Amino acid sequence: MTGREPMPPFVHKIVAGRQLELLRTTGGLTQEQVAERCGWSQTKVANVEQGAIRVRPDDLEKLFDVLRPDDDQRRRVRDHVEAGRAAIPKTDFRWRFKGDTLRKVVDMERSAAVICSRYSMFVPGLLQTEAYIRHHFRAFRPALSEEEVTRHTSLRLQRQRVLDNPDQRFAFSIDQAALARMGTTPWANEQLLHLLAADRRPNVDLLFVPFTHGYYRGQEAQYSVYQYDADPTIHLLYVESYDDREVVSDPRQVARVLDLWEEQRAAGLKAHEAEPFLRFLSGASRS
Repeated sequence: MTGREPMPPFVHKIVAGRQLELLRTTGGLTQEQVAERCGWSQTKVANVEQGAIRVRPDDLEKLFDVLRPDDDQRRRVRDHVEAGRAAIPKTDFRWRFKGDTLRKVVDMERSAAVICSRYSMFVPGLLQTEAYIRHHFRAFRPALSEEEVTRHTSLRLQRQRVLDNPDQRFAFSIDQAALARMGTTPWANEQLLHLLAADRRPNVDLLFVPFTHGYYRGQEAQYSVYQYDADPTIHLLYVESYDDREVVSDPRQVARVLDLWEEQRAAGLKAHEAEPFLRFLSGASRS
């Protein structure tokens, strides 16, 4: 597998919005001033800059008249706006999942340049063995039939193929609590050894935070950050809880999580440092 998937339309919309925002701030204008000159509300300008709405061609020309980009800036914004309006074929893998948020996650997994994931209570989905996946679905969604568990398991295994892409980089921070919750079952031992094998991939870095580290900020947090090497660089945040999931693009919220990620990364042991500990948990050191 080589090369990332193209940037999804919703990310193009965000990039276009950031470029328009940069043109506005560079020109010393407020959203209110742009709104007044375009005959819009301030909310509409904010939604355009956040990539929350599609920009019609006539609206884009109004913005260009106010923001006065040069030819290159105009071309780049227009290209992203056009790509943001593209329809994704119904044959695409994303449509095998329910819900806009999960579909966005699948899109980002296949197209982001760098993915950083932090999990405190379970092993990240991209690193789960088949046995772990089945156990996870049965425990988390006990009402699922065996047929549904098999379908969900197959889809998650297919998502893991992104790890084979050398054009993407993956970093995972995993708390020992996620490992301890597996117990000492045979599939748990297999999962621990699978993590060690995953770390040997050239594009994958694993960090483990043992209980002996003690308390650290955000130790209960579970999230993923997806980086796109656009102009400007875009970071998108996926936050998952027991009853909700959300993709966040607000730069201020993402910046706080990126700061948290750096602290959590500093708290972790690299896989080669944690290998004796992991092998002890798996029982490999006693066999």
